[in-house]
Amino acid sequence: SQQTITAKESKYNKSLDLNLTLHKGLGLKVDFLTSPHSSYNKNVDSRLVDGIIGQRPRLNNQWVGFNEKQIELLVHLDTELKNKSITLSFLDEQGSWIYLPSSVQLFGSKNGKKWKSLEKRSISKEQEKFAFKPKYKKIKLEIITLDAIPPNAPGAGTVPFTFMDELIVE
Repeated sequence: SQQTITAKESKYNKSLDLNLTLHKGLGLKVDFLTSPHSSYNKNVDSRLVDGIIGQRPRLNNQWVGFNEKQIELLVHLDTELKNKSITLSFLDEQGSWIYLPSSVQLFGSKNGKKWKSLEKRSISKEQEKFAFKPKYKKIKLEIITLDAIPPNAPGAGTVPFTFMDELIVE
């Protein structure tokens, strides 16, 4: 479920709305097998499982950014919760050199040693939900980005950034 929390500061009469999504993955351990870019790795240990959906327009401290052709993450699930899906949330902001990945492959493991390919899918929107059987202790994500930003676009020819903000586990 999604809740909005509003924080108000009285001296300057400013407020901030924070969209908080409650899900079974809050606080789960995520191993970054690919390191985020140094400019976009604030609070990286909890950023993808803190319940905060990144705002649009983008606030950098709500996103984890990568500048690699392949990104790998390992999510340690709580098997008592009988997780059945994971929703990946990306940012598509092409004018800032940030593109959706081209594909994601999901792997599951009961012991962290033997892996089973669960699904591979092309990515066409900012949120993609992947379903799986609730028997896995670990989920590995292999995210493949575009080889290069297309010609005639800002940053043409360079590897695009990939931004993620929340792994919603249900």
